Amino acid sequence: MKFLKMSAIAIIAVANCAGFVSCSDDKNEPDGGGEIGGVVVNPSKVFTAGVPKQVGTMSVTTDSKGLVTMMNSADDGVNIVFAYPSMSRAESMSRAESYDVVMDVNDEDDKTTFNLSLNEMGFAKYCKQIESDGNVEEWWFEYNSNGQLTKMTRSEGDNEVHEIVYENGNITSVKEIHTDHEGDNDWVINYGSSVIENKGCIMLFDETFGIDMDEMKYAYFAGLLGKATKNLPAERYDNVDGDKGTYIWTLNADGLPVKLVSVDSGNGWTDEPQTMEFKW
Repeated sequence: MKFLKMSAIAIIAVANCAGFVSCSDDKNEPDGGGEIGGVVVNPSKVFTAGVPKQVGTMSVTTDSKGLVTMMNSADDGVNIVFAYPSMSRAESMSRAESYDVVMDVNDEDDKTTFNLSLNEMGFAKYCKQIESDGNVEEWWFEYNSNGQLTKMTRSEGDNEVHEIVYENGNITSVKEIHTDHEGDNDWVINYGSSVIENKGCIMLFDETFGIDMDEMKYAYFAGLLGKATKNLPAERYDNVDGDKGTYIWTLNADGLPVKLVSVDSGNGWTDEPQTMEFKW
């Protein structure tokens, strides 16, 4: 399923300014969000400069509490709706199945529901995914003490596991492991000689880190998959097959990303540059 459509415009300019709280800094977290059964959902805790209004072709809608309620793309025909059940934790425990957040992903005639249970930080720890044909998949998530995603396990893809290693607030490597077949990836992430602060707290798991999330990546922009890296990635390289991705960011006067130009390449092949734009 498509997530974010990229155009092929490649006007590149990079500026770096200071001024916002680090995405991975627990201090001075903004107020807002809502409490669901004792668990606080607060996107502003993740997006310290504010939730982006648009990511690629996907617009992002928030309510009066700052909770993300909808994402949609007229270009792709994709619509995502977030619901936050109001029942208390005690009431939830009395039911056979209950969840903190429900994310419905509607793609034309297809609908997939992601039922999310959150940890004490307000981030997803488990998800039961129900597809339109009734097929069920499961997801599990783990985080470090700073609230950054360190491990993702999913039943789809032959029991696929992603192990994520951080240094100084940045992802340095991602290992993709399949318990049922070969073909694992081993990504090394670089941030370039001119390091760019990730003031917008953008995390493009699939596109820049090689973390295979499919539709689950929408949940990040609702503040449900932990905190971002300290800096924006400049390159990823796969130690297994030599595939490479390079990333050039354009920033606005406030140091927030407004454009990403990415190029994927490998042994004897190079894709056309792809462009993604952001609005704040």
